[in-house]
Amino acid sequence: MKKIFIILIVFFLSGCSIGFVNESSTLMEKPFAVVTMQGDITEATRCVGRYWQKSINEELSAWWNVTVDSYQVKVTGPGGGNPPVGLVINFDTVDGKTIASAHLHRMFFSQKDPRRTVTLRALDACRSK
Repeated sequence: MKKIFIILIVFFLSGCSIGFVNESSTLMEKPFAVVTMQGDITEATRCVGRYWQKSINEELSAWWNVTVDSYQVKVTGPGGGNPPVGLVINFDTVDGKTIASAHLHRMFFSQKDPRRTVTLRALDACRSK
C-alpha cells in the first residue's frame, strides 16, 4: 500500500495527468476555430468530411478515421484500444448561415498536430467566400 501511495505522489508531483479523450470531453473544450461555411449544414459537413478523408488517404495513414454525421464531423486518431475522438467539428445554422465550430481536445493542441492543421485547411476550403 505504501508503494502505491509513493507512486501516486511522484505521479502528481511530476505534472502528469490522466485524462479521457472522447467526444464529450473534446466538446467541452473551447472551439479553436469558428467559421461561416458555404452551403447548408449537410453540404458543409460533407465538404469538410471529404477534405479530411482525402488528407487521410494522401498524407496521413489508415490509423485515422473520419465519421460524418448530419451535423458533425468526428476524427479519431492513432491510439491504443479504441482510438480517441480528439476532434469534433459541429455545424449549426445561425441567422441563416452555416457555422462550423472545431473543438480539439487539449491533449492534442499542438500547432503541428494534424487534427488542427488539416481542420484549418478543410474549413478554409469549405468556407463561405
